[in-house]
Amino acid sequence: VWVTLAGAGAVAELARDGRGVVQPVPVGNDPTAVAAAANRLLVANARDGTVSRIDPAQGKVDAAWSVGGTPTSLSASGPVVWVAVAGGHVVKIDAKSAHPIRTYTVGGRPAAVAADGSGTWVATLASAGSHRGGMLRVAIGDDVFSCQCVEPLDGLRGPGWQLLDLVYDGLVAYHR
Repeated sequence: VWVTLAGAGAVAELARDGRGVVQPVPVGNDPTAVAAAANRLLVANARDGTVSRIDPAQGKVDAAWSVGGTPTSLSASGPVVWVAVAGGHVVKIDAKSAHPIRTYTVGGRPAAVAADGSGTWVATLASAGSHRGGMLRVAIGDDVFSCQCVEPLDGLRGPGWQLLDLVYDGLVAYHR
């Protein structure tokens, strides 16, 4: 198990018995999220606007790159890591090569991202100019579905969509 140490600019592997730290690894400033993919750990460094890739066997960062804003969340699916970026986009990264594959504009303020191999879900908070509602964009392969509406279920045509949760006018979760 790995945890972020935001004030120290590091992540740490915890002992399996829960009684201490096996190894701390310095990363960027204000690490906020960790995801595992392709035998590597990826860390979102909020203050730097970067993602660091760690080789856990070596206990050090072996790659880092800018994501064009403040990363807020990471999710891994196979060899791909998705990065939600507060500036209104999501970056798809190949964890093996440490190269961004594609950037998707999602609008609003992405707060969380989840991926499971069949799709990617992004929860966004309403933009500063909006008082209610938000933007939901779902990327499935290279296709992007979006709904910008006060009642998000109105934009989801067809059977099978279930609203899972709404918090603070931000779209938190949908499942189909």
